[in-house]
Amino acid sequence: MMIHKLASFVKFDDSQKFMNQNQVNRHWVRYLCDTNNLIMVKKINWDDVPVEQVTPKMQRQLIYGDKVMVARMKFKAGFLVPLHSHINEQVTHVTSGTIRFWFGENKEQVMDLHAGDVVVIPENVPHEALMVTDVEETDTWAPIGEDWLDGTDNYLRQNEE
Repeated sequence: MMIHKLASFVKFDDSQKFMNQNQVNRHWVRYLCDTNNLIMVKKINWDDVPVEQVTPKMQRQLIYGDKVMVARMKFKAGFLVPLHSHINEQVTHVTSGTIRFWFGENKEQVMDLHAGDVVVIPENVPHEALMVTDVEETDTWAPIGEDWLDGTDNYLRQNEE
């Protein structure tokens, strides 16, 4: 069985589109494929994943597959993720710092998350988040956050200071 270079055949989605090397680098998909099927995944170390400076107060690293995305992020205190909702189920795990979440259209539920806390946010639940302190956290989404891949995540970029 012949394995092709990562740049040659990287499975992007179920429609069998393939990405060129620039897209591979930008999106950081790490599947290795043979000419017929996906045969294995490659181990990834966060130290090898490019850091995207989304705003002066937000940076992230992304790893994703066909159905799930993991984002490791760092925020400066005061960064606000405005009220939004999405089709993705989201799991947020705080590594350090404090995040204040508001849930619901009228922000009727408030929750502070600290280091070690995890919250599961169901799909289509409106939520807002304020970084009370500097924060390091990891989010996991299913399905993947297409807006984060195609650059249409403007709700985050409005927060540039």
